[in-house]
Amino acid sequence: MIDEVKSILNNNDGSLPDIEFDFNGEVLISKAYELIQSWSSGWASTTEPHYWSRKHKKDVNIKFGYNPSEHFLNDEIDAFHVVFSGIKSKSGKLIPELGLYILEKDFISLDYKMGMEWTGEAIIGLFELMSEIKSLSTKTTITCQGNIYDPKCEVLLSSFNRWEINTESRRSSCT
Repeated sequence: MIDEVKSILNNNDGSLPDIEFDFNGEVLISKAYELIQSWSSGWASTTEPHYWSRKHKKDVNIKFGYNPSEHFLNDEIDAFHVVFSGIKSKSGKLIPELGLYILEKDFISLDYKMGMEWTGEAIIGLFELMSEIKSLSTKTTITCQGNIYDPKCEVLLSSFNRWEINTESRRSSCT
């Protein structure tokens, strides 16, 4: 299962595929942003990300620790993108840098750079993050696009689903 995912993530072709979370009408982007930020140690670059403020008619830097998605929900800012680094899963697995797009009031997208940093541990960490985001709502739907090695997202999503089932059955057997 993990080796299958490695095979679609290890070859850096320069693209930035997306994993998309549709909360199907539930306004949970602020919680998703907070979750990802709480697992991260900072921004991926030395320059702060920014958003366009409709109210002030200018770009505004985003300080790490601040959650601008509330402004997005109030239609005060445009859709925006940040890149988090130093992301550690609940079990301590380091996840390579992830970009987060806030696109709609009930929809986010994570983009990632493919490459050798997608080890088995990193993939499990990604699955842990995906599971946490998915658990924000029973209505969450996950799709993905842009990975030429997995154009229909069958490998990533089927591996993630099997991992979730295995994780849940291990939890059940411990109780």
